[in-house]
Amino acid sequence: MDEERLMNNDSKSEFPAQFLFKPILIVGFPNSGMSLLARLLHQAGTFAVSDRKSESWKYFDRIDIDILPGWNDPDIIRRFDPHQASFGISALTIADVLCENGYIGDLPWVWANPRAGATIQAWVEAFPEASVVHVIRDPLDAITTLGEEFSEFTPGGKLPRQELEFWGRLWVENDRRISKTSFKSESFVEVRYEALCCRPHQELGKLMQFLDLPEVGSVDIREISARDIGIYRKLIADGLLRSEDVKKLKTVLGDSRTIRGYTGSSHRGFYVDGNAQSSCNQILTPVM
Repeated sequence: MDEERLMNNDSKSEFPAQFLFKPILIVGFPNSGMSLLARLLHQAGTFAVSDRKSESWKYFDRIDIDILPGWNDPDIIRRFDPHQASFGISALTIADVLCENGYIGDLPWVWANPRAGATIQAWVEAFPEASVVHVIRDPLDAITTLGEEFSEFTPGGKLPRQELEFWGRLWVENDRRISKTSFKSESFVEVRYEALCCRPHQELGKLMQFLDLPEVGSVDIREISARDIGIYRKLIADGLLRSEDVKKLKTVLGDSRTIRGYTGSSHRGFYVDGNAQSSCNQILTPVM
């Protein structure tokens, strides 16, 4: 086993192995706040693999590409075998890569990547003691604000806004895969993007306590803003998005979005669809 070999110093790394085997894995759909949360946890003292230009990020991304080349294909995701894929994740090599890139092992390392939403079960098999943080954002906001860089994953190379239904199906499949992980991981927690933006101290404080990290006072929350909550409505108002396309997207998302608490109802939902200025006043506790 990699853990036994690392304990016997079969790796070039020299830090305490117990930290290596307890990473914080951040998962979610693209544009849901994973990078934001990774940066915040980095400020709290973790070693966050979140800089896309770093060698460590490129290595981790290559792992996900190798074990699941078609992360943007719902059919491929459904056929994904996490147990078999877990053999492609080597803790020994990861230890060496982290060490070479400045990790000293004093706190857990953090990995955040949209691809991991589909591969997370393999990562949990490779690191059974990992803490999994699922960042959830209203898919209407997350999907409709996907940038041009996601065109390479869209059928025909179209802009994401031109294929909202495709991205909706992908969101549903990724959410299903991540939900299954909650039953397999010993340490699984969900973070609402909307709550994080509206109550940063409170939400970060709960997360830090769950992850056994330093108090939230060590984190700069000035980059957190609630202005993008319900942004799809502004896109419609500005003529950048067609309301009929959003209705089709809602149909594709179906019960998956409703179960997550995004119903647009002041009586049942996590928050009420509305303008960004009043969104924080409308956040409610989700019904379990």
